[in-house]
Amino acid sequence: MEYTDSATEVAEVRLRLPVFDGPLDLLLHLIRKNKIDIYDIPVQAVTEQYMAYLRAAEEFNLSLGTEFFELAATLLAIKARLLLPKPAAPEEDVDPREELVVRLQEWEAVKELQRRISEGLAAGEDYLEKKPTVLPSARLRTDVQWARLARVWERLQEEKPQDEVRVVVREDISPVLLRARFRAALRQGPVYLTEYLGALTTRLQRITVFLDVLELVRIGTAIVAEDAHGIYVGEK
Repeated sequence: MEYTDSATEVAEVRLRLPVFDGPLDLLLHLIRKNKIDIYDIPVQAVTEQYMAYLRAAEEFNLSLGTEFFELAATLLAIKARLLLPKPAAPEEDVDPREELVVRLQEWEAVKELQRRISEGLAAGEDYLEKKPTVLPSARLRTDVQWARLARVWERLQEEKPQDEVRVVVREDISPVLLRARFRAALRQGPVYLTEYLGALTTRLQRITVFLDVLELVRIGTAIVAEDAHGIYVGEK
C-alpha cells in the first residue's frame, strides 16, 4: 500500500488502513512488504512510509499509542546519524541501526510464536488425549493387598493404650531415631508389623514407623508379605 496525501489515494488508505500490534509490528510489516533485508534497512525509505502511516492514522482519527511516535523519533534520529560523516577511527563507526535490528528480531520471534500458537489452536491442538499411565512408583510391589495392610493400621488404631488418655506428653524419641531403629531391625530380618507397631508407646511413633514402611515399599527397597504369623516387612 502506498501512503500519500492526495484526497483520492487517502480515501483508498482509509478503506485498507491496517491496524498493527505496536510500532515494531508496523515497521516489520513495511520491511517485509518491501522485501528489505532486516540487517540492511534503508532507513530513509522506511521512515517515509512509517511517517505516512502515522499521518493517515491521525487524519482518520485512528488512535495510536505514544510508542508509535517514540519509534518515529528513533527512526528520524537514525536517519540523521546516517547522514553524518563517518568517524575516522573504524572502531568508532557503529551502525546506528544495530539496536533497532535487535528489537525487530525479538519482535519477529514473538510474532512467529503467536502464529504457531494460533495455528495449533485452530487445528485443535489445545488439548491432548492420552490414557492414564501408571507410574513405576505407584505399582504394587508387595505380596499383600493394600487393603490388608490398611487393616493392620486400623486394628492398631482400635486398640486404645492406657498411656494415651488425652494427655499431651513430650516425645523423647525423634522421628529420625524411630526410622533408624526400624531400618536397623529390618536389616536383621523380617519385621512383623502388628508386633513392632504394637510395642511402640504412642500413636505418633506408630504413625512415623508406618509411614516409613510405606515409603520403603514405594521406592522398592522393601516388600510386605504374609505368613502364618501375620504380615511382615522384609528387605527386597
